[in-house]
Amino acid sequence: KLPLPSDADVQRRGYELDLAAAEARFRGAQRSWNLALIEGYRDVLLARYDKDIAALKVAAAQMELEGAEVRGAAGAVSAAALHTARQGVAQAEAGLAAAELRLEQALFNLGQLTGDWTRSPEGPPAADEYGVRTIERAPAAGSVDGWVQLALEQRDDVQLAEARVALARDRLHLAERRAGGTGELSGGVSLPASSSEPEKLGWYVGAAFKLPLLDASVTEEVRKAELAYEQALADRDALLARVEGDVRFAYRQVELAEAVYAQAVAADFDEGGGIEREADDRTVGV
Repeated sequence: KLPLPSDADVQRRGYELDLAAAEARFRGAQRSWNLALIEGYRDVLLARYDKDIAALKVAAAQMELEGAEVRGAAGAVSAAALHTARQGVAQAEAGLAAAELRLEQALFNLGQLTGDWTRSPEGPPAADEYGVRTIERAPAAGSVDGWVQLALEQRDDVQLAEARVALARDRLHLAERRAGGTGELSGGVSLPASSSEPEKLGWYVGAAFKLPLLDASVTEEVRKAELAYEQALADRDALLARVEGDVRFAYRQVELAEAVYAQAVAADFDEGGGIEREADDRTVGV
Protein backbone atom coordinates (compact mmCIF):
# COMPACT_ATOMS: atom_id res chain seq x y z
CA LYS A 1 0.00 0.00 0.00
CA LEU A 2 1.26 3.43 -0.92
CA PRO A 3 -0.42 6.47 0.67
CA LEU A 4 -0.72 9.54 -1.53
CA PRO A 5 0.73 11.91 -0.54
CA SER A 6 3.06 10.30 2.00
CA ASP A 7 4.50 12.17 4.99
CA ALA A 8 7.02 9.48 5.93
CA ASP A 9 9.93 11.40 4.40
CA VAL A 10 8.91 14.63 6.11
CA GLN A 11 8.70 12.89 9.48
CA ARG A 12 12.09 11.26 8.99
CA ARG A 13 13.65 14.60 8.13
CA GLY A 14 12.06 16.11 11.23
CA TYR A 15 13.70 13.47 13.42
CA GLU A 16 17.02 13.98 11.67
CA LEU A 17 16.76 17.72 12.26
CA ASP A 18 16.08 17.18 15.97
CA LEU A 19 19.17 14.97 16.20
CA ALA A 20 21.30 17.48 14.30
CA ALA A 21 20.08 20.25 16.62
CA ALA A 22 21.07 18.22 19.68
CA GLU A 23 24.53 17.56 18.23
CA ALA A 24 24.92 21.25 17.40
CA ARG A 25 23.97 22.23 20.96
CA PHE A 26 26.60 19.82 22.28
CA ARG A 27 29.30 21.23 20.00
CA GLY A 28 28.25 24.75 20.93
CA ALA A 29 28.53 23.91 24.63
CA GLN A 30 32.01 22.50 24.01
CA ARG A 31 33.14 25.63 22.17
CA SER A 32 31.69 27.88 24.86
CA TRP A 33 33.48 25.92 27.57
CA ASN A 34 36.79 26.03 25.66
CA LEU A 35 36.47 29.77 25.19
CA ALA A 36 35.59 30.29 28.85
CA LEU A 37 38.59 28.16 29.86
CA ILE A 38 40.95 30.21 27.69
CA GLU A 39 39.55 33.45 29.07
CA GLY A 40 39.76 32.14 32.64
CA TYR A 41 43.40 31.14 32.20
CA ARG A 42 44.15 34.52 30.63
CA ASP A 43 42.58 36.27 33.62
CA VAL A 44 44.81 34.26 35.95
CA LEU A 45 47.95 35.28 34.04
CA LEU A 46 46.91 38.93 33.96
CA ALA A 47 46.11 38.88 37.68
CA ARG A 48 49.54 37.41 38.41
CA TYR A 49 51.24 40.11 36.36
CA ASP A 50 49.20 42.79 38.15
CA LYS A 51 50.24 41.32 41.49
CA ASP A 52 53.93 41.36 40.52
CA ILE A 53 53.65 44.97 39.37
CA ALA A 54 51.84 45.94 42.56
CA ALA A 55 54.61 44.31 44.63
CA LEU A 56 57.22 46.33 42.72
CA LYS A 57 55.24 49.51 43.42
CA VAL A 58 55.20 48.67 47.13
CA ALA A 59 58.97 48.17 47.12
CA ALA A 60 59.49 51.45 45.26
CA ALA A 61 57.20 53.32 47.65
CA GLN A 62 59.02 51.88 50.66
CA MET A 63 62.39 52.93 49.21
CA GLU A 64 61.00 56.41 48.62
CA LEU A 65 59.75 56.56 52.21
CA GLU A 66 63.10 55.41 53.59
CA GLY A 67 64.88 58.08 51.55
CA ALA A 68 62.43 60.73 52.71
CA GLU A 69 62.93 59.70 56.35
CA VAL A 70 66.71 59.93 55.99
CA ARG A 71 66.46 63.35 54.39
CA GLY A 72 63.89 64.39 56.99
CA ALA A 73 66.27 63.49 59.81
CA ALA A 74 68.78 65.84 58.24
CA GLY A 75 66.13 68.55 57.93
CA ALA A 76 66.05 68.46 54.13
CA VAL A 77 62.43 67.26 53.82
CA SER A 78 59.31 68.79 55.29
CA ALA A 79 56.75 66.94 57.41
CA ALA A 80 54.25 67.22 54.56
CA ALA A 81 56.63 65.41 52.20
CA LEU A 82 57.09 62.63 54.76
CA HIS A 83 53.34 62.33 55.11
CA THR A 84 52.98 62.10 51.32
CA ALA A 85 55.61 59.35 51.20
CA ARG A 86 53.81 57.38 53.92
CA GLN A 87 50.53 57.76 51.99
CA GLY A 88 52.29 56.46 48.88
CA VAL A 89 53.31 53.31 50.76
CA ALA A 90 49.78 52.83 52.10
CA GLN A 91 48.27 53.24 48.65
CA ALA A 92 50.79 50.80 47.13
CA GLU A 93 50.03 48.23 49.82
CA ALA A 94 46.30 48.66 49.20
CA GLY A 95 46.90 48.14 45.50
CA LEU A 96 48.86 44.96 46.26
CA ALA A 97 46.03 43.65 48.44
CA ALA A 98 43.52 44.37 45.67
CA ALA A 99 45.74 42.59 43.13
CA GLU A 100 46.02 39.55 45.41
CA LEU A 101 42.23 39.48 45.76
CA ARG A 102 41.79 39.64 41.98
CA LEU A 103 44.23 36.75 41.61
CA GLU A 104 42.30 34.67 44.14
CA GLN A 105 39.04 35.42 42.29
CA ALA A 106 40.59 34.48 38.94
CA LEU A 107 41.90 31.22 40.37
CA PHE A 108 38.51 30.46 41.86
CA ASN A 109 36.75 31.11 38.54
CA LEU A 110 39.22 28.89 36.71
CA GLY A 111 38.72 26.18 39.31
CA GLN A 112 34.98 26.30 38.71
CA LEU A 113 35.54 25.74 35.00
CA THR A 114 37.98 22.86 35.44
CA GLY A 115 36.38 21.31 38.53
CA ASP A 116 39.74 21.34 40.34
CA TRP A 117 40.27 23.93 43.08
CA THR A 118 43.36 22.24 44.55
CA ARG A 119 45.94 22.94 41.88
CA SER A 120 47.23 26.35 40.91
CA PRO A 121 47.68 26.53 37.13
CA GLU A 122 51.25 26.86 35.98
CA GLY A 123 52.17 29.44 33.44
CA PRO A 124 53.22 28.49 29.91
CA PRO A 125 56.93 28.06 29.10
CA ALA A 126 58.72 31.34 28.64
CA ALA A 127 59.49 30.54 25.00
CA ASP A 128 55.81 29.98 24.22
CA GLU A 129 54.26 32.61 26.45
CA TYR A 130 53.58 34.87 23.48
CA GLY A 131 53.28 32.07 20.93
CA VAL A 132 51.36 32.42 17.72
CA ARG A 133 47.84 30.99 17.69
CA THR A 134 46.22 30.20 14.37
CA ILE A 135 42.74 29.32 13.16
CA GLU A 136 42.25 25.98 11.44
CA ARG A 137 39.74 27.32 8.94
CA ALA A 138 40.37 30.67 7.32
CA PRO A 139 38.89 32.24 4.19
CA ALA A 140 40.94 32.46 1.01
CA ALA A 141 40.48 36.23 1.09
CA GLY A 142 41.33 37.73 4.44
CA SER A 143 38.76 40.51 4.14
CA VAL A 144 35.82 40.88 6.48
CA ASP A 145 33.48 39.69 3.73
CA GLY A 146 35.50 36.48 3.48
CA TRP A 147 35.13 35.88 7.22
CA VAL A 148 31.38 36.54 7.01
CA GLN A 149 31.03 34.03 4.18
CA LEU A 150 33.05 31.46 6.12
CA ALA A 151 30.81 31.91 9.14
CA LEU A 152 27.67 31.46 7.07
CA GLU A 153 29.10 28.27 5.56
CA GLN A 154 30.53 26.69 8.72
CA ARG A 155 28.32 27.65 11.65
CA ASP A 156 26.01 24.92 12.90
CA ASP A 157 23.20 27.27 13.83
CA VAL A 158 23.09 28.71 10.31
CA GLN A 159 22.94 25.24 8.76
CA LEU A 160 20.18 24.23 11.17
CA ALA A 161 18.22 27.38 10.36
CA GLU A 162 18.41 26.56 6.64
CA ALA A 163 17.30 22.98 7.35
CA ARG A 164 14.34 24.24 9.41
CA VAL A 165 13.28 26.49 6.55
CA ALA A 166 13.44 23.60 4.07
CA LEU A 167 11.50 21.29 6.41
CA ALA A 168 8.84 23.93 7.09
CA ARG A 169 8.45 24.47 3.36
CA ASP A 170 7.98 20.74 2.75
CA ARG A 171 5.46 20.52 5.57
CA LEU A 172 3.55 23.38 3.99
CA HIS A 173 3.52 21.63 0.62
CA LEU A 174 2.34 18.43 2.30
CA ALA A 175 -0.49 20.27 4.08
CA GLU A 176 -1.54 21.90 0.79
CA ARG A 177 -1.59 18.53 -1.00
CA ARG A 178 -3.69 17.02 1.76
CA ALA A 179 -6.09 19.92 1.54
CA GLY A 180 -6.51 19.25 -2.17
CA GLY A 181 -7.07 15.53 -1.78
CA THR A 182 -5.51 12.33 -0.50
CA GLY A 183 -5.59 8.83 -1.79
CA GLU A 184 -4.11 5.38 -1.65
CA LEU A 185 -2.97 2.91 -4.26
CA SER A 186 -3.15 -0.79 -3.43
CA GLY A 187 -2.34 -3.97 -5.27
CA GLY A 188 -1.56 -7.62 -4.76
CA VAL A 189 -0.78 -10.96 -6.34
CA SER A 190 -2.44 -14.35 -5.57
CA LEU A 191 -0.64 -17.67 -6.04
CA PRO A 192 -1.93 -21.30 -5.89
CA ALA A 193 -2.24 -22.57 -2.33
CA SER A 194 -0.45 -25.86 -3.16
CA SER A 195 1.42 -27.49 -6.02
CA SER A 196 -1.54 -29.84 -6.72
CA GLU A 197 -3.83 -27.00 -7.71
CA PRO A 198 -3.80 -25.67 -11.26
CA GLU A 199 -1.19 -23.05 -11.91
CA LYS A 200 -3.14 -19.83 -11.86
CA LEU A 201 -1.78 -16.39 -11.11
CA GLY A 202 -4.15 -13.71 -9.89
CA TRP A 203 -3.59 -10.03 -9.33
CA TYR A 204 -5.51 -6.92 -8.43
CA VAL A 205 -4.98 -3.18 -8.36
CA GLY A 206 -7.12 -0.61 -6.61
CA ALA A 207 -7.16 3.11 -5.90
CA ALA A 208 -9.12 5.17 -3.42
CA PHE A 209 -9.13 8.95 -3.17
CA LYS A 210 -10.63 11.32 -0.62
CA LEU A 211 -11.34 15.00 -1.18
CA PRO A 212 -12.15 17.13 1.89
CA LEU A 213 -15.09 19.43 1.44
CA LEU A 214 -15.49 22.39 3.79
CA ASP A 215 -13.17 20.74 6.33
CA ALA A 216 -12.08 23.48 8.74
CA SER A 217 -9.42 21.28 10.31
CA VAL A 218 -7.65 20.83 6.98
CA THR A 219 -7.70 24.57 6.32
CA GLU A 220 -6.33 25.18 9.80
CA GLU A 221 -3.44 22.78 9.21
CA VAL A 222 -2.51 24.63 6.04
CA ARG A 223 -2.60 27.97 7.84
CA LYS A 224 -0.46 26.61 10.68
CA ALA A 225 2.06 25.30 8.14
CA GLU A 226 2.17 28.71 6.44
CA LEU A 227 2.81 30.47 9.75
CA ALA A 228 5.51 27.95 10.69
CA TYR A 229 7.23 28.50 7.32
CA GLU A 230 7.10 32.29 7.70
CA GLN A 231 8.47 32.01 11.24
CA ALA A 232 11.33 29.78 10.06
CA LEU A 233 12.19 32.33 7.35
CA ALA A 234 12.14 35.20 9.86
CA ASP A 235 14.29 33.28 12.34
CA ARG A 236 16.82 32.42 9.65
CA ASP A 237 17.05 35.99 8.34
CA ALA A 238 17.47 37.35 11.87
CA LEU A 239 20.22 34.82 12.56
CA LEU A 240 22.07 35.66 9.34
CA ALA A 241 21.96 39.37 10.19
CA ARG A 242 23.20 38.70 13.73
CA VAL A 243 26.04 36.45 12.54
CA GLU A 244 27.20 39.00 9.99
CA GLY A 245 27.13 41.77 12.59
CA ASP A 246 29.03 39.68 15.14
CA VAL A 247 31.73 38.71 12.65
CA ARG A 248 32.19 42.26 11.40
CA PHE A 249 32.46 43.55 14.98
CA ALA A 250 34.95 40.80 15.90
CA TYR A 251 37.01 41.60 12.81
CA ARG A 252 37.17 45.26 13.83
CA GLN A 253 38.31 44.19 17.30
CA VAL A 254 41.14 42.17 15.75
CA GLU A 255 42.19 45.14 13.61
CA LEU A 256 42.14 47.40 16.68
CA ALA A 257 44.15 44.89 18.72
CA GLU A 258 46.74 44.65 15.96
CA ALA A 259 47.03 48.43 15.79
CA VAL A 260 47.39 48.75 19.58
CA TYR A 261 49.99 45.99 19.66
CA ALA A 262 51.97 47.55 16.80
CA GLN A 263 52.00 50.90 18.62
CA ALA A 264 53.15 49.25 21.84
CA VAL A 265 55.99 47.43 20.06
CA ALA A 266 57.03 50.61 18.25
CA ALA A 267 57.04 52.54 21.53
CA ASP A 268 59.20 49.90 23.23
CA PHE A 269 61.69 49.97 20.37
CA ASP A 270 61.82 53.77 20.49
CA GLU A 271 62.62 53.58 24.20
CA GLY A 272 65.38 51.05 23.60
CA GLY A 273 63.47 48.13 25.06
CA GLY A 274 64.69 45.81 22.34
CA ILE A 275 61.62 43.60 22.16
CA GLU A 276 62.41 40.66 19.92
CA ARG A 277 59.23 38.66 20.20
CA GLU A 278 56.35 38.77 17.78
CA ALA A 279 52.75 37.78 18.34
CA ASP A 280 49.87 37.49 15.95
CA ASP A 281 46.96 36.42 18.12
CA ARG A 282 43.93 36.26 15.87
CA THR A 283 40.67 35.11 17.38
CA VAL A 284 37.65 35.93 15.25
CA GLY A 285 34.25 34.74 16.48
CA VAL A 286 33.28 32.65 13.47
